[in-house]
Amino acid sequence: MVKFKFVNFWKMHKDHPNKFDIPDEKDLTHLKVGDWVKISNGERFWVEITSLKNHNKYITGIIKNELLDKKDYNLGDIVNFKSRNVCQIKKAEDTH
Repeated sequence: MVKFKFVNFWKMHKDHPNKFDIPDEKDLTHLKVGDWVKISNGERFWVEITSLKNHNKYITGIIKNELLDKKDYNLGDIVNFKSRNVCQIKKAEDTH
């Protein structure tokens, strides 16, 4: 399992509210296994949620697209992150 630091979009939104839109807290608390979320390490990418813990604060998922920078991880790798790292949500029913 891969563990890396991802962009904190809550902080980015707080510092630059006109530049960074983020999902509201209600949407984050309604995440479920199978939903896709976009996170970033400098390059944004989609992750399919496989596990949620502590009222959806801690998330585990599988990277669902090829990354340009494949140095640390890529398509199919499992990553752990927090809800504050999510910048976009796609509900499971909208991913197929």
